[in-house]
Amino acid sequence: MAALDHFRTHEEYLSFMAPRINNLFREKPGQVLFYLDCALKAFVLNLDRASEILQNCFSNDFGRPADFNPADMLRSLVLMVALGITSIPTWVQKLRYSDALAVLCGFEPLFTISGTVCGWKING
Repeated sequence: MAALDHFRTHEEYLSFMAPRINNLFREKPGQVLFYLDCALKAFVLNLDRASEILQNCFSNDFGRPADFNPADMLRSLVLMVALGITSIPTWVQKLRYSDALAVLCGFEPLFTISGTVCGWKING
């Protein structure tokens, strides 16, 4: 079981996401505009109330720290489905090649989820 030191609040997510999307818009406006609908969904998707449920999936006492915040993982899955993607390997590839999508999920563009998600090995 992984350890979780902090659950990112919606306010913290917005503080992370907004300046990065703004910078990306200057560098890659087409990519940001292409995912504008996702950006709006991510902006209003407040996962604070899910913290109790998600925190119970992690240990406070042992295990290595979780690589990704559970709120970001859940947000990522919601955006995946919103884009009509049902394959996690396909989603992982999209996140690797789209800085805007990575940031909207709450990930740093160069540090996104891999083929192993939530302890499940994904082939493909």
